[in-house]
Amino acid sequence: MEISIAGRVAMADRKKLLAGVHDLFVPTETPQSDAFSLELLKKWAKSSKLVSLNMADSTVLKGVNLGDSIAVNGTCLTVTQFDNQLSKFIVGLAPETLRKTSLAEISTGSLVNLERAVQPTSRMGGHFVQGHVDGTGEIVSMEPEGDSLWIKVKASKEIFKSKKTLE
Repeated sequence: MEISIAGRVAMADRKKLLAGVHDLFVPTETPQSDAFSLELLKKWAKSSKLVSLNMADSTVLKGVNLGDSIAVNGTCLTVTQFDNQLSKFIVGLAPETLRKTSLAEISTGSLVNLERAVQPTSRMGGHFVQGHVDGTGEIVSMEPEGDSLWIKVKASKEIFKSKKTLE
């Protein structure tokens, strides 16, 4: 199945994610230009320390600048360092980001979706969705319908207390 949404990397283009859940993970081989590797230093979400997520991906880095946004699994993160020659970039994760997203659950072999921010010079079809996280939900069902996929998500009542919802 392939998803074609403005600004989203198609499922077929997703890269493998290598991650160490508790400790710094250093790949034993140097990643090639089309390979995806990750070094993750994580002090669990209970910590007040910033976590660095170090990734290598040549496609998402084309034209990147310091301070640009790259979404990892739908979570908008800021590029704090990058090296175009090594196709490597670093983003910071605040403890609240780890608590409110699924990024704390990344493990070796996980698939991730990388998205670059849409540029105002490109055609902007579809809808703008901002990735500010108010909480998490649980996928309770996925039902294919032709080339589409209906996803039903269960969320806590607290998430909707101050939000307008569509019925």
